Amino acid sequence: MREKLRAAASTSPEVLVVMVKRERNFSPRANDWEFLTVSGDMTTIKKREKEGKCRQCHASEAENDFVFKYPAH
Repeated sequence: MREKLRAAASTSPEVLVVMVKRERNFSPRANDWEFLTVSGDMTTIKKREKEGKCRQCHASEAENDFVFKYPAH
């Protein structure tokens, strides 16, 4: 999960970006992951993706089931 804070001093996120592992064949190119952007209070899904920007970055870690550590060290 990744969060975007409203302001530098804020402790409440404006949005969260999460990955959810789905059933087999949900999204074979993304190894069945769904990528979502949700409101900071987690009550509203703002965007859902099987492809797109999230999958493109995570594809570099396909051998690790599309999971990587951010920031990479």
